Amino acid sequence: YLYLNGNYWLDYFDKINNKYNWVDFEQEVQQVVSALEQFIVNGNISDDEYRWLCAVLGKKKINRNDIVKNIIPKLLFDLQILTYLLEEYLIKETENAEQNKKLESICTNVDGVITYNYTDVFEKLYFVPNEKIYHVHGELGKHNLVLGIGETLQDNDVNRYTYFSSFKKYFQKIIYGLGNSYKGVLGYKENEPCPNEYFRYLRNRSGDWNVIIYGHSLDVTDSDSLGWIMTHPLVKSITIYYIDTKSLNSIIANMTIILGKNLLLKKVDEQVIHFKRVNNM
Repeated sequence: YLYLNGNYWLDYFDKINNKYNWVDFEQEVQQVVSALEQFIVNGNISDDEYRWLCAVLGKKKINRNDIVKNIIPKLLFDLQILTYLLEEYLIKETENAEQNKKLESICTNVDGVITYNYTDVFEKLYFVPNEKIYHVHGELGKHNLVLGIGETLQDNDVNRYTYFSSFKKYFQKIIYGLGNSYKGVLGYKENEPCPNEYFRYLRNRSGDWNVIIYGHSLDVTDSDSLGWIMTHPLVKSITIYYIDTKSLNSIIANMTIILGKNLLLKKVDEQVIHFKRVNNM
């Protein structure tokens, strides 16, 4: 209880939840971290952003020394508590998961799954062996959940300012031993890491890959792995499912950031990328 009382992230999410009735954890964390990073890198931020940060952190004023010595450690500790709470919550929720097989029609001939979901609901619902599934961001019960953000700094600043590295997904994946093993799922180079023997077998067989993306907003916080999948030489088609026009607009906007406008248009024109609306599957 003591760790919940005064938790920066829980307090902040509670405030904005009253306004939006929905909170995207990672986007909000990225917004706060990015603003703090800019304060450190540039020495200042806009007055509006400064006032917003002070309100988020519950402080009348902030300075570089306070950010480095006090704010960053507290934000990181509170994020770790949030991650632990999320894991415990999801474990309870998955115990009572509804048996709603929405994806049955597109999962009958799936060779392998790269999932950004922490749970094992997919395995249980569709009776897919665990060896055929690679959890990019960790699994429930293993205490290795990746809950963080993408890179927020310019290339020339990434190696110079590492104050917020612990908040970033690449760092967390290294800490938890996850790394870039997802590349072994579609890998075509013998020296690329592979999650297990099954995926090693898949990558050694001949043939192209048809990729199905379902239930992912394609947010830029996952741009490293998503960009790799979308530009992989063995991927010949990508079908992306969306719920409504609003979600489609968001997906296309995110893909523009990940691939760039010209490459996205090229892949759509060449009918590599397809968008398909979910019809009560």
